[in-house]
Parts: sequence; C-alpha cells; structure tokens
Amino acid sequence: MNKNASELLFEDYLNSQGLNNYDYEPKIEGKGTRVDYRLWLEDSSLLFEVKEFQQPAAKKGMPSGFHNPYKPVHNKIEAALRNLGPYQGYCCSIVLYNGEVPSVDLTKEFLLGGMLGPVSLLIPFDENGRINDREELTFSEGGYMIDHVEGNPRNTHISAMMVLDDFPIGSYNFDIQYQRRAKELGRRLTRKELFMFIEEQRAKGLDYGETTLRVLICENPYADIQLPRQIFTGPFDERYGPEGDHILRVFAGEAIKGLEAKEVYPRRSPLSAIMKRNRH
Repeated sequence: MNKNASELLFEDYLNSQGLNNYDYEPKIEGKGTRVDYRLWLEDSSLLFEVKEFQQPAAKKGMPSGFHNPYKPVHNKIEAALRNLGPYQGYCCSIVLYNGEVPSVDLTKEFLLGGMLGPVSLLIPFDENGRINDREELTFSEGGYMIDHVEGNPRNTHISAMMVLDDFPIGSYNFDIQYQRRAKELGRRLTRKELFMFIEEQRAKGLDYGETTLRVLICENPYADIQLPRQIFTGPFDERYGPEGDHILRVFAGEAIKGLEAKEVYPRRSPLSAIMKRNRH
C-alpha cells in the first residue's frame, strides 16, 4: 500500500502506545467511502482520517501578504469530511501532520481556533469603563464546528482534532538550562558567554535537535461521541477539552509535567479559554 509519511508516523505512534488492533482503509458495510484507519478499543471502533500538509516546490518559504492562520486547518477539515461525512454515529477524529510547511501552525491555539473560532482576549469593563474582572481567552466567530448563521454546533460527529507532533525535547531542555544560568547571573548571557554555554551543553551530551513523536489532542466540545480519554496518554502527549464552561488542558503526560516543573520561567502555560455562553 502506498502510505504517505503522516500515515506511517500515525502507525508508529499507535504501535508505540500498544494500540495494535487497527486496520488501514477498512471496508465498512453500507458506506461509500473508506476512512484511513479504524482502531478497535474493546467492543467499539474509533475512526481516524489522517491529513498532512505539503507545499509545492515552487511555493517554498513563508507566504507574502495577508495570511489567515486558521484557513489551513479549515481546508483539512473539509478534506477529511469528504470521507468522514457518511459516518454519523461513529467516533471520528481528524489527525493532522505538518512536516515541511512553515506557514502552518498546529499549536493548540490555532487548532482550537480553527474548530471553535479564532482565540480572542475578552476584557470585561464596568459602566465606568474600568476593568472589573480579569481578562479571559474566548473564541470569536469563524470556527468550523459552529454554524455562525444559526449559532448552533455542526459536524458533531467529529470527536476530536489531533496533531502528530515532533516534540522538541532538546530545545526545551536547552532553554531550561539557559534560564537557570541567566538567573544565576541576574542577566542575559553575552554572545561570547552564550557560545561557551552552547559548547558546555554539547559536552554534557545535550542534543538540541532531539525530538520525540507525540500527539496533541483538541476535543470537539459539541461532539456526539467523545474520543475516549483513557487512550493517547503517552509521556509527551497533551489533551485539551471541555470542563464546564471552559476549554482546559485535561491531560498532560508525565514527561511534559516533569519538564514544566523544571522551568525557571514558565514558557508553555496550559491554555484556558471560555466558550461563549450562547453556544450551550
């Protein structure tokens, strides 16, 4: 079978987590399309459509002019729905992988923004124009899982969006060591000190380019069927999902939490965004 890079990586991830009971492009009775993967979990099946971002050689580099960072996510959702559309009543997830397109950002903010609307800052004011509460993140108009004409959820059979991600262990560890050295000195390192520091870290065996395959999951809060939370719980995995009125980080692997505990200046605070009240 001619599997692309993202499909092979998805299989690598599943196998690394002991999720070996899957089949590729299964033929499901009564359906006119085939999804990329069916994963069996106990007596239920989970469906996954895997999409990767590729950039033609003639368009290498960053785009010029206005760039909508949410559009690439929207485009992949549309492409995935061509196969997932007939699978109402199934637990369906979309898996994205970006190996080479610099203009595509698959962080949690842009993934959730593509689903629920661009992430915006909500600042409450009182009648005198003063801020009467702390600001919060929220989702504005433009998410693919919301019908903005009617104001109702749509595509509720999509359980989650997932990103296959090369987590940068090396750069994360380097930043932690740099932060500690800067704190000891009470200032940033000079260029000469930075060069010596880099050589020192290399001598200690730190590989700046070290990465590990993991998944970042953003649940659809309006899904008919939730992607089970007992799977995709690797040491570097993260998951964001609904808790009450908010989207919170509902899972972080032990390795992620361990790295965050070492940070001198927290760099990757968990996102907490409030969903619009009129969407419940």
